[in-house]
Amino acid sequence: MYDACMDQTQRRFTAWLTTDPIGLTTPYADVVVLQDELEADDPNAWASTGDPVFTANTTINAATGDPEDMERQAVELLTAAGWVIEGKWEGYTTGGYVRVRPTCKTCGDDLGEMYAAGYCGDSCARDGWSKQAKQEQAETEKVATITPAPSLGGAEFYRIDYAPSGTRSVARATDLTDWIADLTKAGYRIVRP
Repeated sequence: MYDACMDQTQRRFTAWLTTDPIGLTTPYADVVVLQDELEADDPNAWASTGDPVFTANTTINAATGDPEDMERQAVELLTAAGWVIEGKWEGYTTGGYVRVRPTCKTCGDDLGEMYAAGYCGDSCARDGWSKQAKQEQAETEKVATITPAPSLGGAEFYRIDYAPSGTRSVARATDLTDWIADLTKAGYRIVRP
C-alpha cells in the first residue's frame, strides 16, 4: 500500500472529523485519515488524497451530539489505532481536521512519515512483543547470567548474576554444571555471553 522508500518529506497524514450529518453515511460522526501529498512545488501546498488509511465511526450522534465530545472520541479512536495527534483541530465546513503521525500499534515506536499507523515490521510484526511487555518481562523474568571471573581467583571461577533480584554468586568451573541444573530447575533462564 505504501512505498517505504519514498522520500520522508513527501509523507504526511491528516485526520478528518465529519460532524455534519449531510456528509455522513450513518447518524454518527466519523474520523478518516488520508495521506497528504504535495501539490506542485510549493512546500506548503498539501492536499489529502487517495483512499482512507484509517476510518472509524464515533458513538456520538452528529445531529445532536457535542462537537467537543466528537473530537475527544475521535482522538481516542485515532490513538487506539496508533496515530499521534500533532496540533489542534482546525475547523472546516463539515467538521474539523488535524495532522496526525503514525506509530506502531504494538510497541509505540514512531514510524515517522514512512508508513501508515500499523506495525514496525521487522521487530514487532515478527515476534509480537511490545516494548512494555518486554520491559515487564525483563523486570520479572528470572535470569542467571554466567560470566568468567578470573579476578575472583583464576580461570576456574565464574560469576553468576541473578535478575531481577540483583544478587550474585561465585561458582568453580567444576561445580558449574550442577549450578546450571539447579538454576534451570528453579526457573532461571541461563545466559552465557
